[in-house]
Amino acid sequence: MQNTSDRSPIQFQNAEEFQSRPNYFSELSCSSTELDYIVGKYGFSREKSLKCGLNGCHTTHWHGFVIALKSGQETHCGQVCGAKAFGVSWDEVEATFQRKEAERDRSVALQKIKDDGVSVLQRCGQLITKCGPLESAVRTVLEELSRETALVRAFENIVKNGGRIMGEVEQSDFMRGAKGSGKRDLVLLATVDGTSSIGPSKDTVRSLKFQVEIPVKDLMSQSLELLTAKQIEAHLKLLNDVNSTFIRAEAFAKHAERFLIHDNLEKLEMLLPQLPKRSRTDRARAILRRLHTATSSAE
Repeated sequence: MQNTSDRSPIQFQNAEEFQSRPNYFSELSCSSTELDYIVGKYGFSREKSLKCGLNGCHTTHWHGFVIALKSGQETHCGQVCGAKAFGVSWDEVEATFQRKEAERDRSVALQKIKDDGVSVLQRCGQLITKCGPLESAVRTVLEELSRETALVRAFENIVKNGGRIMGEVEQSDFMRGAKGSGKRDLVLLATVDGTSSIGPSKDTVRSLKFQVEIPVKDLMSQSLELLTAKQIEAHLKLLNDVNSTFIRAEAFAKHAERFLIHDNLEKLEMLLPQLPKRSRTDRARAILRRLHTATSSAE
C-alpha cells in the first residue's frame, strides 16, 4: 500500500472528478476503525449539493471530503458526518490532511514565485530595451523645442489639446459678408499622433527599474524556502502588481513610436505660422526641422 505521507490532497472541482475514480462508491458502510485517509475535498454551490454517502446518512451538503477506507474503497461525506462516524480518528486524519494541504499550497506558491519572477524579469528587460531609445528620442524632441520659449508654449498647447494644431485662416467671402469683417476662422490644421507619450516619457524606464526590476531581483535572490506565509503573500502581490507598470510602459512605447514617425514630427512645422510674428525666426524654423533627426535614435 502507498504511504499516506506520499499522497497529495486533491481539490475536486466537480463531483464527476471523484465519482469517476475506480474505487469510488456512492454509498459505503464502515466502522470507526476503517478510516484510512482523506483523499481530497470539494466545495460546490447549493444547486450542486450532494447527499452524504457514508453509513446511510444521506444528509444534503455541498462542502465535504472524499475519504478512503483501509480497504481502498472511497466515498464522499460531509465534515459533520465524518466526525460523527469516526470520532477522534476523524480529527486526527483531518489534521493530517490540513497539514498536507498547507504544505502543498506553500509548495505551489513558492513555485509560482520562481516561475513568475523569471517571466517578470524577462518581460521587464524587454520593455526597458524597447522604451529606453524611445524615451531618449522623445526627450531629444523636447530639448530641441525648449531652445525657443514660443515653440515650447505652442507645443504644450497642442499636447493639452490632444495633439490638435489649430490655426487661424481668413474667413470665406460668404462668412465675412460683402463689406468684410476682418475676422479669421480657427480651424484644425493637423493632428500630431502619439502626444500621450509626452507626459510619462521621463518616468517609464525609471519605473520599470525601481518598481519592477530591482525589487524582483532582490526577491529572487532570497532563500524562498525560508519565507513565512505572510512574506509569500506579499511577494505574490508584488509580482501581480507589476502588471500595471508593464501596461503603462507598453502604452508609452505605442504612443512614442507613433509620435516619432518622421511624417508625424514634420507636422510640427505648422506651428511656425501660428507663433507671434517676432517668434517666427530662422532659429525657430531650424529647430522644427531638426526634430526629424530624433527618430533615428529610436530605430
